[in-house]
Amino acid sequence: MNKLVLRPDSFARSPVEAVLIVASLVAAIVFGYSVYQRAQMSNQPPAQQSLDYPPGSQIQDSGHLALAGSSLTLVLMTSSSCHFCAESLPFYRRITPKAHSDGVRVVAITREDPDVNKNYLAASGVAVDDVLFADDDGIRVAATPTLLLLRSDGSIVNSWVGKLTAAQEKEIWSSL
Repeated sequence: MNKLVLRPDSFARSPVEAVLIVASLVAAIVFGYSVYQRAQMSNQPPAQQSLDYPPGSQIQDSGHLALAGSSLTLVLMTSSSCHFCAESLPFYRRITPKAHSDGVRVVAITREDPDVNKNYLAASGVAVDDVLFADDDGIRVAATPTLLLLRSDGSIVNSWVGKLTAAQEKEIWSSL
């Protein structure tokens, strides 16, 4: 009968093998942690539930939004990397000309470089009066897309988050 005998010299590894084993363990731990983080993020409630812009609340305009220049301002919070924003572009192409013809100022607010967002909207056929960086007025962009309808005093008429339903699109259309 053969017996398996483990001797200390049978575990000896070259320095290269030891480094590769340690690197593999570190990579496995980092990968496992990133999978865990993604799983935790997917369990978060949707941004729509945590929106901080209820109708009647106030936004302080430091001048960048130029709210005083129009009785109403439609704010589009968008990002060129947001797939719901891309899906919303057909509605934005329809609503922005109506807003302009009704004297409503249209401003896009973004967390990305405003020039990137401006080019994205222009290439998509969405005409806006200005594109601002979100921190310029302290407006927190909780989720994109988000639409705000603001009065000249900064009070919020209404807000909509995410890809709009047909009923929400009609609501925005009739609110202008």
